[in-house]
Amino acid sequence: MTSMIRAEEVCKIDKGDNSKVNLAKSGDKTAFSALIDCHRLALYRIAKGLLESDFDVADAIQETIISAYTNIGNLKKVEFFKTWLIRILINECKKILRKSNKIVSLEKINEQAVLDAYPSDDATTGFINMLDLHLRQVTLLYYYEDFSVKEIAGILNIFQGTVKSRLSRARRELSKLMCVKGDDKNEK
Repeated sequence: MTSMIRAEEVCKIDKGDNSKVNLAKSGDKTAFSALIDCHRLALYRIAKGLLESDFDVADAIQETIISAYTNIGNLKKVEFFKTWLIRILINECKKILRKSNKIVSLEKINEQAVLDAYPSDDATTGFINMLDLHLRQVTLLYYYEDFSVKEIAGILNIFQGTVKSRLSRARRELSKLMCVKGDDKNEK
């Protein structure tokens, strides 16, 4: 028996109500689809922050959804569905990054040359994209997705102290990047 659940209803559920996740765990395709629809923006923002290519972003999200659907029965605590889903996404992004690090395309080199020559319209995103992957991950999860330090530690499977130090290092790096880029604009 499938239930007719609208995505808007799922998105409005409070954290204490896990009945939709339970329905999805029991095989309700409509409930699973509605849950994914509810979290699609977060999935996109995180993938886009970690990956450069729109094709890679789409691949990562697609693989995440497939993996989540096939493994939802393994989800131990339904209240951590979003955390579990984001963790799958980050692992998929890491797989894609490992594969793409082996290949350097001419398009990527040309894009980087253009990005270096002209300042980005969204300067903050440009600066965040300049960060190391580990710093970028915690920055996106903390500032853009509002995960707590404890939740980020769980998603990335690292210690809370490591999350805090990476956030601190990311803030320092961003400060340096913004000052350097800002000074260059004033000199020209």
